Amino acid sequence: MTSVAELQFEWMDTFSKRLTGALTRPIDKTRTILVFSPGGSIHTFFMRYDLHIFFLDAEYKIIKGYPDVKPWRVVKAPQGTHYVAESAASIPYMTVLSKLTYLMAVK
Repeated sequence: MTSVAELQFEWMDTFSKRLTGALTRPIDKTRTILVFSPGGSIHTFFMRYDLHIFFLDAEYKIIKGYPDVKPWRVVKAPQGTHYVAESAASIPYMTVLSKLTYLMAVK
């Protein structure tokens, strides 16, 4: 099981990083929470595994979270979204939530 301490953040802040996102990551090596900036609505087209998706405001507070989003879905960003965080659903939802809470505290 993945612990909170093992999780890392990776910022998706360029076009090429946002374009590939989690697509190029094998699920067994995914210990990273991807944070997309700027954030908006997302899709899970071509994904090979489920994702946890979180929409964050400008202060990194979670506006809305969606656990276990299946491939080939579209998730609309709620109003006020500045960042989107996503992780493989193989990582427990509450573990990801705890790490995002840490991000809010240090930013």
